[in-house]
Amino acid sequence: MILERYVISGLIWGNELVWTDTKGELICLITNDAEGDKLEMMREEYEGLLPELITRAAGYGMELFMADASKKVDNSGTIALIGGKLVDVKTGAVTEHSVVVIEDGKISKVGTVGGMMIPVGAKEIRIEGKTLLPGLWDMHSHFEQAEWGPAYLAAGVTTVRDCGNEFEYINAVKRSIDEGKGVGPHILKAGIVDGPGALGLGIVRANTPEEAVAVVRRYKDSGFAQIKIYSSVTPEVVKAICEEAHKLGLTVTGHIPEGMTLMQGVDSGMDMVNHIQYVYSVMKLNTDRTVNWDDPKTKEVIDFVVSHHVVVDATLGVFEMIFRSVKDPITNMEPAFHSLPQPLQVLFVNMGMPAENAEKFKPLFRDLEKIVKVLHDRGVTLVAGTDMGFPGWSVDRELELYVEAGLTPLEALQTATIIPARAMKMESETGSIEVGKNADMLIIDGDPLRQIRDVRKVRTVVKDGVLYDPGQLHKMAGFLP
Repeated sequence: MILERYVISGLIWGNELVWTDTKGELICLITNDAEGDKLEMMREEYEGLLPELITRAAGYGMELFMADASKKVDNSGTIALIGGKLVDVKTGAVTEHSVVVIEDGKISKVGTVGGMMIPVGAKEIRIEGKTLLPGLWDMHSHFEQAEWGPAYLAAGVTTVRDCGNEFEYINAVKRSIDEGKGVGPHILKAGIVDGPGALGLGIVRANTPEEAVAVVRRYKDSGFAQIKIYSSVTPEVVKAICEEAHKLGLTVTGHIPEGMTLMQGVDSGMDMVNHIQYVYSVMKLNTDRTVNWDDPKTKEVIDFVVSHHVVVDATLGVFEMIFRSVKDPITNMEPAFHSLPQPLQVLFVNMGMPAENAEKFKPLFRDLEKIVKVLHDRGVTLVAGTDMGFPGWSVDRELELYVEAGLTPLEALQTATIIPARAMKMESETGSIEVGKNADMLIIDGDPLRQIRDVRKVRTVVKDGVLYDPGQLHKMAGFLP
């Protein structure tokens, strides 16, 4: 069977892929909907081809960037970053006039100017006056289209946890990046599974414990790091998912399904929870939906999360966007808004609610921030996640909101560097700038330890020892100058 493939650009953010038969009859369209999620339309008689075309769409989409990516610095040689202020995100210690040597994609030496020898023949890059940070993590991404790859890197995000995607699509995207055929961050895959009913999401469903075991094994065999439970899974299936995942060395994250509480989900075996709402919803609430902080029930919830070592990605930025007054300048939350691709500006500019409603929700949002602060102060593992939002930059906004909630800039940065590395049992490989770790780091024009918003001022991104120019990456992803 011969198909003609077309790439259409200019209608949405990014490229759409279309296949026709040799007579010009439409066979398949793979695009994105108004929320940025993937949308596939297929002629019914060819439905069996959809998984293959999804795989090809991912590969073709990533390959479109490779010609523009050819200007990246070759990582085959040795690179020395000289003179920058190096931040140790583990301790907060700062090394002035640092030297970081990169060889074969790894950090081979860390020292100071005048305190260590720079290897002969190394490419020397002077970064005096700049801050050197580890690459950022987004622990709640949805890699819905190829353009997210360069957009993430441009914002300094070098690792993402993809919290639920189409099986064929995310496998193909990750493979393209790992094999050097695409541009993007490291991807950790969390395989989504939902339950029965009209509200079930996606086609990967588990209606019985036996089906749950089969789903978990399929994800494990395909290199997934986690299982993500969605909102329609039944309690007995949640337990079966968690038991099989733990047996195979996987952890479990996700939503708390309808009809279950946070405590029931965790008692069933869930290790992590997406969205702060699931902590909020089991606290004692006042009649205006704000938290009653003096009630024993609220304290019991916090004690439970602490004692069960639950990992939480709060996604505060999602709630800020929901509760935003549409009369407020959107640049308050995203200062680079006007450089977003035009279709994304249209998508986001009216997101929020009328001013009078937004005013009523302000105390509730402050409570969500307070929950984050209280959990942090009690030692709960908090990891920065966005659930999409402004591509790449929503990670920065999440960190700004953590500081607004009361964390220090260092503590906020830790939620997007060393803490997620620990949560995913990857601390020996990544999460900080240390000898032997992956050379994933950012060169920043500013000092995020003093002003967290400076984390947006990314001058150069290093991933696996390869240096990228954020401006060039944003151009690839269709962002405006």
